[in-house]
Amino acid sequence: MQGLIGKTLIFGIGLNLVEKKIFGKYLPDRITRRPQKAYSYLLPKDLQEEGFPSGHSQLACFLATYLTLSGKFKKYLIPIWTLTLLICIQRITSEVHTELQVIFGAIFGIMFASLTLNKGEEVAPH
Repeated sequence: MQGLIGKTLIFGIGLNLVEKKIFGKYLPDRITRRPQKAYSYLLPKDLQEEGFPSGHSQLACFLATYLTLSGKFKKYLIPIWTLTLLICIQRITSEVHTELQVIFGAIFGIMFASLTLNKGEEVAPH
Protein backbone atom coordinates (compact mmCIF):
# COMPACT_ATOMS: atom_id res chain seq x y z
CA MET A 1 0.00 0.00 0.00
CA GLN A 2 2.80 2.45 0.86
CA GLY A 3 4.39 2.12 -2.59
CA LEU A 4 1.10 2.67 -4.37
CA ILE A 5 0.05 5.66 -2.28
CA GLY A 6 3.49 7.31 -2.63
CA LYS A 7 3.52 6.91 -6.40
CA THR A 8 -0.06 8.09 -6.61
CA LEU A 9 0.62 11.21 -4.54
CA ILE A 10 3.59 12.11 -6.74
CA PHE A 11 1.44 11.54 -9.83
CA GLY A 12 -1.32 13.64 -8.21
CA ILE A 13 1.00 16.61 -7.79
CA GLY A 14 1.97 16.39 -11.46
CA LEU A 15 -1.67 15.97 -12.45
CA ASN A 16 -2.59 19.12 -10.51
CA LEU A 17 0.03 21.12 -12.41
CA VAL A 18 -1.36 19.82 -15.71
CA GLU A 19 -4.90 20.65 -14.58
CA LYS A 20 -3.84 24.21 -13.72
CA LYS A 21 -2.26 24.60 -17.15
CA ILE A 22 -5.31 23.22 -19.01
CA PHE A 23 -7.94 25.06 -16.98
CA GLY A 24 -5.87 28.25 -17.12
CA LYS A 25 -6.01 28.09 -20.88
CA TYR A 26 -9.74 27.41 -21.30
CA LEU A 27 -11.48 28.97 -18.29
CA PRO A 28 -11.86 32.70 -17.61
CA ASP A 29 -9.28 34.40 -15.38
CA ARG A 30 -11.89 35.17 -12.72
CA ILE A 31 -12.13 31.41 -12.10
CA THR A 32 -8.52 30.31 -12.52
CA ARG A 33 -6.51 33.18 -11.02
CA ARG A 34 -5.59 33.28 -7.35
CA PRO A 35 -7.43 35.98 -5.39
CA GLN A 36 -4.20 37.72 -4.37
CA LYS A 37 -0.50 37.62 -5.16
CA ALA A 38 0.12 34.63 -2.89
CA TYR A 39 2.07 32.73 -5.48
CA SER A 40 4.15 29.66 -4.83
CA TYR A 41 7.66 30.34 -6.05
CA LEU A 42 8.25 26.59 -6.25
CA LEU A 43 5.99 26.49 -9.29
CA PRO A 44 7.09 27.40 -12.80
CA LYS A 45 6.54 31.11 -13.46
CA ASP A 46 3.61 30.54 -15.83
CA LEU A 47 1.72 28.57 -13.13
CA GLN A 48 2.31 30.90 -10.17
CA GLU A 49 -0.94 32.78 -10.67
CA GLU A 50 -2.98 29.68 -11.49
CA GLY A 51 -5.21 28.58 -8.64
CA PHE A 52 -7.74 26.27 -10.24
CA PRO A 53 -8.04 23.69 -8.80
CA SER A 54 -6.46 24.01 -5.37
CA GLY A 55 -3.60 21.52 -5.14
CA HIS A 56 -3.66 21.49 -1.34
CA SER A 57 -7.36 20.63 -1.17
CA GLN A 58 -6.97 18.10 -3.98
CA LEU A 59 -4.14 16.25 -2.24
CA ALA A 60 -5.72 16.49 1.23
CA CYS A 61 -9.04 15.09 -0.03
CA PHE A 62 -7.21 12.46 -2.08
CA LEU A 63 -5.36 11.23 0.98
CA ALA A 64 -8.41 11.34 3.28
CA THR A 65 -10.54 9.48 0.73
CA TYR A 66 -7.81 6.93 0.06
CA LEU A 67 -7.35 6.23 3.78
CA THR A 68 -11.12 6.04 4.30
CA LEU A 69 -11.73 3.64 1.42
CA SER A 70 -8.77 1.46 2.36
CA GLY A 71 -10.68 0.43 5.47
CA LYS A 72 -7.53 0.26 7.60
CA PHE A 73 -7.85 3.59 9.41
CA LYS A 74 -11.39 3.49 10.81
CA LYS A 75 -10.47 4.80 14.26
CA TYR A 76 -8.67 7.80 12.74
CA LEU A 77 -11.33 8.95 10.28
CA ILE A 78 -12.63 11.85 12.39
CA PRO A 79 -9.16 13.41 12.85
CA ILE A 80 -8.25 12.70 9.21
CA TRP A 81 -11.35 14.43 7.83
CA THR A 82 -11.15 17.24 10.40
CA LEU A 83 -7.60 18.03 9.28
CA THR A 84 -8.67 17.80 5.64
CA LEU A 85 -11.51 20.26 6.24
CA LEU A 86 -9.16 22.63 8.09
CA ILE A 87 -6.72 22.56 5.16
CA CYS A 88 -9.53 23.44 2.75
CA ILE A 89 -10.81 26.24 4.99
CA GLN A 90 -7.29 27.63 5.45
CA ARG A 91 -6.79 27.91 1.68
CA ILE A 92 -9.89 30.14 1.50
CA THR A 93 -9.40 32.20 4.67
CA SER A 94 -5.78 32.97 3.79
CA GLU A 95 -7.07 34.21 0.41
CA VAL A 96 -4.76 31.94 -1.54
CA HIS A 97 -7.74 30.30 -3.29
CA THR A 98 -11.39 31.06 -3.92
CA GLU A 99 -14.17 28.81 -2.67
CA LEU A 100 -14.69 27.43 -6.18
CA GLN A 101 -11.01 26.53 -6.56
CA VAL A 102 -11.02 24.65 -3.24
CA ILE A 103 -14.30 22.87 -3.94
CA PHE A 104 -13.10 21.61 -7.32
CA GLY A 105 -9.75 20.61 -5.83
CA ALA A 106 -11.62 18.54 -3.25
CA ILE A 107 -13.86 16.96 -5.90
CA PHE A 108 -10.87 16.04 -8.07
CA GLY A 109 -9.01 14.61 -5.07
CA ILE A 110 -11.95 12.43 -4.05
CA MET A 111 -12.49 11.22 -7.63
CA PHE A 112 -8.80 10.50 -8.16
CA ALA A 113 -8.57 8.47 -4.92
CA SER A 114 -11.67 6.49 -5.84
CA LEU A 115 -10.28 5.71 -9.28
CA THR A 116 -6.89 4.77 -7.81
CA LEU A 117 -8.43 2.24 -5.46
CA ASN A 118 -10.61 0.81 -8.21
CA LYS A 119 -7.70 0.46 -10.68
CA GLY A 120 -4.84 -0.27 -8.25
CA GLU A 121 -4.17 -3.05 -5.82
CA GLU A 122 -6.86 -3.94 -3.35
CA VAL A 123 -6.11 -2.55 0.07
CA ALA A 124 -9.41 -3.13 1.86
CA PRO A 125 -9.53 -6.17 4.15
CA HIS A 126 -11.65 -9.06 2.89
